Amino acid sequence: MKRDDLDEIIDKVVYAIDILLLLIGLVALIIHKPFWAAAVVVEDAFAEEPKNEVVVQEIVEPTVCYELTAEERDLIERVVMSEAGGEEYIGQQAVAQCILNACELWGARPAAIIDSLGYATYRENASQSVKDAVSAVFDDGVKVLPETAMYFYAPDIVYSEWHETQIYLDTIGCHKFFARRG
Repeated sequence: MKRDDLDEIIDKVVYAIDILLLLIGLVALIIHKPFWAAAVVVEDAFAEEPKNEVVVQEIVEPTVCYELTAEERDLIERVVMSEAGGEEYIGQQAVAQCILNACELWGARPAAIIDSLGYATYRENASQSVKDAVSAVFDDGVKVLPETAMYFYAPDIVYSEWHETQIYLDTIGCHKFFARRG
């Protein structure tokens, strides 16, 4: 194999890596996850002095899905801890998502939504899992339910005739989730 052939193969590999990193960056943008691209170093093994070619991808800063004040974040974390602190992470995300969906649909801030829907706020010290779940939903835009999900309750604790008149979406852990009917 000639040196020119090897150079051409190396160029194609570098090009393929560039395309792959670009695609990863685009996917990261779509799902609102930060993509901290590093450099890819390719060495020319046949050079008298090894050369490093560095291909640098643009760093994409994370974007916030729904900007919260520190007080709002604390309030939402208390709600999620009170309502789903003992649930799996996905259940915590689902509760946080219902709050976010209601904020966006009604054009109201979290305190107004929490007050009007009567969510519990008695647990003050949110676990790291709850903090991560709230951050995933409000900061990163993670959705674990349809965007119409707004209501939930735990049927093992209480029966809600009103919730059952809404559009049932899913059960996660011990909570049933609903969209607004009509």
